[in-house]
Amino acid sequence: MSQHLKKFRDAVPTYRTIIGALTPEECRRIVELNANCPEHKRSQLYLKSSERQVRDSHIYWLRSDTKIEWLYERLHYLVRELNSNYFEYELDGKDKTFQLTRYHVGDYYSWHVDLGAGPTSRRKLSMTIQLSDPGEYDGSELQFFFSEQNIPVAHKEQGSMTVFPSWMTHQVAPTKSGTRWSLVGWFEGPPFR
Repeated sequence: MSQHLKKFRDAVPTYRTIIGALTPEECRRIVELNANCPEHKRSQLYLKSSERQVRDSHIYWLRSDTKIEWLYERLHYLVRELNSNYFEYELDGKDKTFQLTRYHVGDYYSWHVDLGAGPTSRRKLSMTIQLSDPGEYDGSELQFFFSEQNIPVAHKEQGSMTVFPSWMTHQVAPTKSGTRWSLVGWFEGPPFR
């Protein structure tokens, strides 16, 4: 491999994880927020071109308010630190919504990217926090696609936060048993050029 290609490959950001971004007690408090969430819905997403279902889970939208301001402040701080030390994307901090997701047995979200449609997408970084204890479910791993021989799995420790570029291909594998809760957020900035 030429030196230029090796340098480019080494420079491409992948994903970073902070173990213990949230405590188990904080994870439990966040999961309990779903009871007060009016915007609960079963999220079943289909590809228009093939009518193939790509997502089946339950989602709850958590909007910034005084009850969870501590969560927004901490996660924004941690993502800003990771961004300045690793990704170096231009972010503007306008994002104020997190998605609480519940995966029951059989639920999944097949290979996709979070970037959004069109050249004006503002999503730069995606974040997933493992809220469930890994002993409470089987399957439901957050996986990244680099090649057919290279599909790493994100850490499953409760409270771990994984941050990755929104253009990275990833999936949540089908849940085999139990229930997995995660918190997902997207951090925005001017569109990539």
